[in-house]
Amino acid sequence: MVIVEQPDVLSPSTRRIIRIHAKKLIRRRAFSGAEQEDIEQELSLHVLQGMASFDAAKANRDTFISRVVAHRAANLLRDRLRQLRNRFAQISLEDLSEEELAREDESHEQLAADIATVQATLPPQLREMCELLKREGPSDVARRLGVPRSTLDQLIREVREYFAEAGLRDYL
Repeated sequence: MVIVEQPDVLSPSTRRIIRIHAKKLIRRRAFSGAEQEDIEQELSLHVLQGMASFDAAKANRDTFISRVVAHRAANLLRDRLRQLRNRFAQISLEDLSEEELAREDESHEQLAADIATVQATLPPQLREMCELLKREGPSDVARRLGVPRSTLDQLIREVREYFAEAGLRDYL
């Protein structure tokens, strides 16, 4: 699809906003790097369509465009994640060969080992919290540990940093 650019709408600042959001989607790994141009085209089209409802009395042009692009990018990500979930949900065990099943088991075992390794490096309080969170909800864990829920949320963010540093960000 070729989009005819309107110079005042798809200005350099608009294209920069679009490029930034496209790159964010690719970093989330729901999209491949090869899809960046397609994503940028989709976001550009959405901006062009959305400009019909732009009102300069209500918002700055760049703010409006940023919001339009951010909303569309969020919807693209949501839709892609839904597609991925549905694709995995539709695979029947009968459709998988024994070799594929063995690879899946091996990758799950490796992931479990990686998680256990990271968890073993956590400070005792965070390690205990992780163990509790495997069996109980966050509010129950906060009560059990005797900390406010906001403190537990901060502790969870700390654990996520450990996992991100270990390259397991996608599994948080």
